[in-house]
Amino acid sequence: MTRLTPEMGMLFLALGFMALFSPGDGREPPAPEALGGYDIPFLDEFDRAMPLWNWGKTQGRGFHSLDRRASRARIGIAGPAAAREESDCSLEEARPSRKLGRVDFRLRCQREDGGDFNGTLGWGVWRPGPPDALDAAWFLYCSRGSDPAVRGFSAMVVENGRPVFSKPLDVDFTAWHEYGVEVAPGGVTFHVDGVPVARTPRLPGNAPRAVVLWMDNKRILQQKGRWIAGWENVPSGQYMNMDRVEYRSAKKARP
Repeated sequence: MTRLTPEMGMLFLALGFMALFSPGDGREPPAPEALGGYDIPFLDEFDRAMPLWNWGKTQGRGFHSLDRRASRARIGIAGPAAAREESDCSLEEARPSRKLGRVDFRLRCQREDGGDFNGTLGWGVWRPGPPDALDAAWFLYCSRGSDPAVRGFSAMVVENGRPVFSKPLDVDFTAWHEYGVEVAPGGVTFHVDGVPVARTPRLPGNAPRAVVLWMDNKRILQQKGRWIAGWENVPSGQYMNMDRVEYRSAKKARP
Protein backbone atom coordinates (compact mmCIF):
# COMPACT_ATOMS: atom_id res chain seq x y z
CA MET A 1 0.00 0.00 0.00
CA THR A 2 1.47 3.37 -1.01
CA ARG A 3 0.38 6.97 -0.58
CA LEU A 4 -0.80 8.75 -3.69
CA THR A 5 1.85 10.86 -5.39
CA PRO A 6 1.83 12.94 -8.60
CA GLU A 7 3.82 10.15 -10.25
CA MET A 8 0.96 7.71 -9.84
CA GLY A 9 -0.70 9.52 -12.78
CA MET A 10 -3.45 7.32 -14.13
CA LEU A 11 -4.54 6.09 -10.69
CA PHE A 12 -5.20 9.41 -9.00
CA LEU A 13 -6.27 10.69 -12.41
CA ALA A 14 -9.29 8.47 -12.16
CA LEU A 15 -10.15 9.21 -8.60
CA GLY A 16 -8.14 12.10 -7.12
CA PHE A 17 -10.27 12.05 -4.06
CA MET A 18 -9.36 14.86 -1.71
CA ALA A 19 -12.81 14.53 -0.11
CA LEU A 20 -15.93 12.46 -0.61
CA PHE A 21 -18.46 13.82 -3.07
CA SER A 22 -22.10 14.39 -2.30
CA PRO A 23 -24.48 12.21 -4.33
CA GLY A 24 -27.11 14.96 -4.34
CA ASP A 25 -30.83 14.42 -4.06
CA GLY A 26 -31.09 12.01 -7.01
CA ARG A 27 -33.00 14.39 -9.29
CA GLU A 28 -31.80 14.85 -12.86
CA PRO A 29 -30.65 18.41 -13.61
CA PRO A 30 -31.90 20.11 -16.78
CA ALA A 31 -30.18 19.00 -19.98
CA PRO A 32 -27.07 21.08 -20.75
CA GLU A 33 -27.41 23.43 -23.67
CA ALA A 34 -27.14 21.44 -26.88
CA LEU A 35 -24.12 22.04 -29.05
CA GLY A 36 -24.95 24.00 -32.17
CA GLY A 37 -22.89 21.87 -34.54
CA TYR A 38 -19.72 19.86 -34.86
CA ASP A 39 -16.45 19.79 -36.67
CA ILE A 40 -14.95 16.32 -37.02
CA PRO A 41 -11.35 16.50 -35.78
CA PHE A 42 -10.94 12.75 -36.05
CA LEU A 43 -12.63 9.43 -36.64
CA ASP A 44 -10.55 6.37 -35.87
CA GLU A 45 -11.92 2.97 -36.86
CA PHE A 46 -8.55 1.35 -36.13
CA ASP A 47 -7.91 0.25 -39.70
CA ARG A 48 -4.65 2.21 -39.84
CA ALA A 49 -2.11 3.77 -37.52
CA MET A 50 -3.19 7.18 -36.23
CA PRO A 51 -0.37 9.60 -35.33
CA LEU A 52 -2.62 11.52 -32.94
CA TRP A 53 -2.59 8.64 -30.42
CA ASN A 54 0.00 8.22 -27.74
CA TRP A 55 -0.42 4.56 -26.82
CA GLY A 56 0.81 5.40 -23.35
CA LYS A 57 3.36 3.74 -21.15
CA THR A 58 2.63 0.16 -20.18
CA GLN A 59 3.72 -1.28 -16.86
CA GLY A 60 3.85 -4.80 -15.49
CA ARG A 61 1.46 -7.05 -17.41
CA GLY A 62 -0.23 -4.17 -19.25
CA PHE A 63 -0.24 -4.21 -23.07
CA HIS A 64 -1.88 -2.74 -26.15
CA SER A 65 -2.28 -3.90 -29.75
CA LEU A 66 -3.72 -2.82 -33.10
CA ASP A 67 -5.28 -5.30 -35.55
CA ARG A 68 -5.77 -3.34 -38.77
CA ARG A 69 -7.37 -6.22 -40.66
CA ALA A 70 -10.06 -6.58 -38.00
CA SER A 71 -10.26 -2.78 -37.54
CA ARG A 72 -9.89 -3.18 -33.81
CA ALA A 73 -7.59 -1.99 -31.04
CA ARG A 74 -7.09 -3.63 -27.66
CA ILE A 75 -5.59 -2.61 -24.35
CA GLY A 76 -5.50 -4.82 -21.30
CA ILE A 77 -3.70 -6.74 -18.61
CA ALA A 78 -2.36 -10.16 -19.50
CA GLY A 79 -3.14 -12.18 -16.39
CA PRO A 80 -2.19 -13.35 -14.00
CA ALA A 81 -0.89 -10.05 -12.62
CA ALA A 82 0.33 -10.01 -9.03
CA ALA A 83 -0.62 -7.45 -6.41
CA ARG A 84 3.06 -6.85 -5.67
CA GLU A 85 3.50 -4.78 -8.82
CA GLU A 86 1.63 -2.20 -10.87
CA SER A 87 0.11 -3.26 -14.18
CA ASP A 88 -1.52 -0.69 -16.43
CA CYS A 89 -1.94 0.51 -20.00
CA SER A 90 -3.66 3.36 -21.80
CA LEU A 91 -4.61 4.83 -25.16
CA GLU A 92 -4.63 8.61 -25.09
CA GLU A 93 -4.19 11.69 -27.23
CA ALA A 94 -0.64 12.97 -27.25
CA ARG A 95 -1.66 16.58 -26.57
CA PRO A 96 -4.70 17.99 -24.77
CA SER A 97 -6.54 20.26 -27.22
CA ARG A 98 -10.27 19.62 -26.66
CA LYS A 99 -12.69 21.95 -24.92
CA LEU A 100 -16.36 21.85 -25.94
CA GLY A 101 -17.47 18.85 -27.94
CA ARG A 102 -18.42 15.21 -27.87
CA VAL A 103 -16.44 11.99 -27.98
CA ASP A 104 -18.04 8.65 -28.82
CA PHE A 105 -16.52 5.24 -28.12
CA ARG A 106 -17.69 1.88 -29.39
CA LEU A 107 -16.14 -0.76 -27.18
CA ARG A 108 -16.55 -3.73 -24.92
CA CYS A 109 -14.52 -5.12 -22.02
CA GLN A 110 -13.94 -8.80 -21.42
CA ARG A 111 -12.28 -11.08 -18.93
CA GLU A 112 -10.98 -14.51 -19.90
CA ASP A 113 -12.52 -16.38 -16.97
CA GLY A 114 -15.82 -14.46 -17.08
CA GLY A 115 -15.34 -13.18 -13.53
CA ASP A 116 -15.49 -9.68 -12.07
CA PHE A 117 -12.92 -7.15 -13.23
CA ASN A 118 -10.07 -6.10 -10.97
CA GLY A 119 -8.53 -2.65 -10.68
CA THR A 120 -9.94 0.38 -12.47
CA LEU A 121 -10.83 1.05 -16.10
CA GLY A 122 -12.48 3.87 -17.97
CA TRP A 123 -12.79 6.17 -20.98
CA GLY A 124 -13.62 9.83 -21.62
CA VAL A 125 -11.73 13.13 -21.65
CA TRP A 126 -9.23 14.40 -19.11
CA ARG A 127 -6.56 16.98 -18.38
CA PRO A 128 -3.54 15.12 -17.02
CA GLY A 129 -1.47 16.65 -14.28
CA PRO A 130 -0.80 16.55 -10.54
CA PRO A 131 -3.61 15.17 -8.35
CA ASP A 132 -4.99 18.55 -7.28
CA ALA A 133 -5.21 19.80 -10.89
CA LEU A 134 -6.87 16.87 -12.66
CA ASP A 135 -10.04 17.55 -14.64
CA ALA A 136 -12.09 14.81 -16.30
CA ALA A 137 -15.47 13.69 -17.61
CA TRP A 138 -15.59 9.92 -18.11
CA PHE A 139 -17.13 6.53 -17.58
CA LEU A 140 -15.32 4.83 -14.70
CA TYR A 141 -15.26 1.36 -13.16
CA CYS A 142 -13.68 0.50 -9.78
CA SER A 143 -13.50 -3.09 -8.58
CA ARG A 144 -14.98 -4.60 -5.44
CA GLY A 145 -11.60 -4.13 -3.79
CA SER A 146 -12.08 -0.35 -3.80
CA ASP A 147 -13.92 1.76 -1.24
CA PRO A 148 -17.75 1.46 -1.47
CA ALA A 149 -17.96 5.19 -2.28
CA VAL A 150 -16.34 4.59 -5.67
CA ARG A 151 -17.07 0.91 -6.30
CA GLY A 152 -18.86 -0.11 -9.50
CA PHE A 153 -19.53 1.53 -12.87
CA SER A 154 -20.45 5.23 -13.02
CA ALA A 155 -20.47 8.45 -15.01
CA MET A 156 -18.21 10.97 -13.30
CA VAL A 157 -16.95 14.55 -13.57
CA VAL A 158 -13.73 15.54 -11.77
CA GLU A 159 -12.65 19.15 -11.27
CA ASN A 160 -9.34 20.17 -9.71
CA GLY A 161 -8.78 16.67 -8.43
CA ARG A 162 -12.20 16.31 -6.78
CA PRO A 163 -15.21 14.36 -8.05
CA VAL A 164 -18.01 16.91 -8.35
CA PHE A 165 -20.55 14.55 -9.94
CA SER A 166 -21.00 10.78 -9.95
CA LYS A 167 -23.94 8.62 -11.00
CA PRO A 168 -23.92 4.80 -10.79
CA LEU A 169 -24.93 3.10 -14.04
CA ASP A 170 -26.48 -0.29 -14.67
CA VAL A 171 -24.72 -1.07 -17.95
CA ASP A 172 -23.15 -4.36 -19.01
CA PHE A 173 -19.84 -3.11 -20.34
CA THR A 174 -18.84 -6.65 -21.36
CA ALA A 175 -21.25 -6.27 -24.31
CA TRP A 176 -20.69 -3.93 -27.24
CA HIS A 177 -22.08 -0.46 -26.57
CA GLU A 178 -21.52 3.06 -27.83
CA TYR A 179 -20.66 5.55 -25.10
CA GLY A 180 -20.74 9.32 -25.54
CA VAL A 181 -19.34 12.10 -23.37
CA GLU A 182 -20.63 15.54 -24.44
CA VAL A 183 -19.14 18.66 -22.88
CA ALA A 184 -21.30 21.73 -23.65
CA PRO A 185 -21.34 25.28 -22.26
CA GLY A 186 -24.09 24.28 -19.84
CA GLY A 187 -22.55 21.06 -18.51
CA VAL A 188 -21.84 17.42 -19.37
CA THR A 189 -24.17 14.75 -20.76
CA PHE A 190 -23.27 11.05 -20.79
CA HIS A 191 -24.86 8.80 -23.44
CA VAL A 192 -25.10 5.02 -23.85
CA ASP A 193 -26.25 3.80 -27.28
CA GLY A 194 -27.48 7.29 -28.10
CA VAL A 195 -29.62 7.63 -24.97
CA PRO A 196 -28.71 10.22 -22.29
CA VAL A 197 -28.05 8.36 -19.01
CA ALA A 198 -26.60 11.14 -16.84
CA ARG A 199 -26.47 14.94 -16.91
CA THR A 200 -24.79 17.54 -14.75
CA PRO A 201 -24.23 21.31 -14.99
CA ARG A 202 -20.73 20.78 -13.59
CA LEU A 203 -17.84 21.13 -16.03
CA PRO A 204 -14.41 19.48 -15.85
CA GLY A 205 -12.52 22.81 -15.67
CA ASN A 206 -11.69 25.19 -18.51
CA ALA A 207 -8.31 23.90 -19.68
CA PRO A 208 -7.95 21.84 -22.88
CA ARG A 209 -8.54 18.11 -22.44
CA ALA A 210 -7.52 14.91 -24.25
CA VAL A 211 -9.33 11.69 -25.09
CA VAL A 212 -8.21 8.76 -22.91
CA LEU A 213 -8.95 5.06 -22.30
CA TRP A 214 -7.16 2.95 -19.68
CA MET A 215 -7.09 -0.23 -17.59
CA ASP A 216 -5.00 -1.01 -14.50
CA ASN A 217 -4.82 -3.24 -11.40
CA LYS A 218 -5.25 -0.49 -8.79
CA ARG A 219 -7.77 -0.19 -5.96
CA ILE A 220 -8.75 2.88 -4.00
CA LEU A 221 -9.17 2.80 -0.21
CA GLN A 222 -9.50 5.15 2.73
CA GLN A 223 -7.09 4.97 5.65
CA LYS A 224 -7.23 7.38 8.58
CA GLY A 225 -9.15 9.88 6.50
CA ARG A 226 -6.74 9.72 3.57
CA TRP A 227 -7.27 8.16 0.17
CA ILE A 228 -4.55 5.62 -0.55
CA ALA A 229 -3.81 3.41 -3.51
CA GLY A 230 -2.92 -0.24 -3.60
CA TRP A 231 -2.55 -2.92 -6.23
CA GLU A 232 -4.60 -6.06 -6.43
CA ASN A 233 -4.24 -9.43 -8.09
CA VAL A 234 -5.64 -9.91 -11.57
CA PRO A 235 -5.98 -13.70 -11.73
CA SER A 236 -7.15 -13.79 -15.35
CA GLY A 237 -6.53 -11.68 -18.45
CA GLN A 238 -8.86 -8.70 -18.89
CA TYR A 239 -9.16 -6.48 -21.94
CA MET A 240 -10.84 -3.48 -23.53
CA ASN A 241 -11.64 -3.90 -27.23
CA MET A 242 -12.37 -0.81 -29.33
CA ASP A 243 -13.50 -0.53 -32.93
CA ARG A 244 -14.34 3.18 -33.15
CA VAL A 245 -13.49 6.46 -31.43
CA GLU A 246 -14.83 9.73 -32.83
CA TYR A 247 -14.41 13.27 -31.54
CA ARG A 248 -16.59 16.14 -32.73
CA SER A 249 -15.92 19.60 -31.40
CA ALA A 250 -18.43 22.47 -31.29
CA LYS A 251 -18.33 24.74 -34.32
CA LYS A 252 -19.80 27.66 -32.42
CA ALA A 253 -19.40 27.59 -28.66
CA ARG A 254 -20.53 30.53 -26.61
CA PRO A 255 -18.42 31.24 -23.50
